[in-house]
Amino acid sequence: MVLFLESLVGRFTPSSRKFVAVLAVTFSFALLGAESAFALCPAWACGSSYAIGAKASYGGLDYTLTAGARGASCPGYTPNVDNWWSQTGSCSGSTPTATATSRPGATPTATATSRPGATATSTTRPTATATSGGSGIGSIVSSAQFDQIWPPGMPRNANYVYADFVSGAASYSALCGTGDTNTKKRECAAYFGNKNQETGTGRYDRELYCQPGGGGYGTICQNAYCGGASACGACPTNGTQFWGRGPIQLSHNYNYCSAQAIVPGLHNDPNSMFTNRVNMWKVANWYWMTQPGPAKSGWSNQHAHDAITLTTGINGNYGFGATIRAINGALECTQNQAQQLARIGFYTGGGQDNDDANGGTLQTLGYGGGNFGRRTCF
Repeated sequence: MVLFLESLVGRFTPSSRKFVAVLAVTFSFALLGAESAFALCPAWACGSSYAIGAKASYGGLDYTLTAGARGASCPGYTPNVDNWWSQTGSCSGSTPTATATSRPGATPTATATSRPGATATSTTRPTATATSGGSGIGSIVSSAQFDQIWPPGMPRNANYVYADFVSGAASYSALCGTGDTNTKKRECAAYFGNKNQETGTGRYDRELYCQPGGGGYGTICQNAYCGGASACGACPTNGTQFWGRGPIQLSHNYNYCSAQAIVPGLHNDPNSMFTNRVNMWKVANWYWMTQPGPAKSGWSNQHAHDAITLTTGINGNYGFGATIRAINGALECTQNQAQQLARIGFYTGGGQDNDDANGGTLQTLGYGGGNFGRRTCF
């Protein structure tokens, strides 16, 4: 374009030539400025970890991490296929930088948050509903609030449906049903604060890296999640894999074995959670209500329900931080603390360790009970 303008200079009077020449120079600087403004973000780096809001380029496009803290494991987490990354405009100004971390090995934890991603396999988007919550957990979380926490247009995974959430809670009446109204709301807020981190705010029903077609399927994921002692004995020889599934991203053969208390036959057929969607919620609720999770020194070995409803945790260690401990123990309370902070952000939207800020899922559910225990589990 600049060369075209310069070629016109000879066709005008001397005064006009000066104007066109100035125009050509000005336009060339504009192009340089535009080229600078649309510079790519720093390249996405395999083996690095990124905080929410981080920007990186991949395949000639720029992406922003929108859902929570994320490790960059290879293969399987490239921004073009990982829904926690959203394609954005070019980088400008300062951006959060990635820090090199080693990918944590498999540990006896209840969930797959060391590789938290999974991906929706259906492109069907649920539509928002306006049904009344009614009784039980539906009186604490209405369909409209469910849609606000996990917006249908995100897109929320088609396997996460409000009616299934309510039905799945019927097995545990104490879930978001203990104490006064604020206690019930606080528990459901903590429940979804954790589930937001597990599922990318409702986007994922299975672990991206380990699902059929993922980079670790049949190799790394099989080795990582099958081998711990369980009452079910040896792992099945039919290729069954125990990677994260459902709202809790339940993983490991021994957890699938124990979860048969609520869903018989789950150990031999983990994918039955996808054919009976209520079972996904039953399993998530079974873990929340009954499993103490990995131990951590100085903390009571409580399941998440007691941790968020009772003040009996030793050393004052109860509250939302204790629910994180019950889910992932040292994996987030000692390592990978960015994921812990992401959970807290979903729950309260910010604030200090010993308060409940009026943001996040607490605000969505109308919690008004104030401070309750600790939010972190450092």
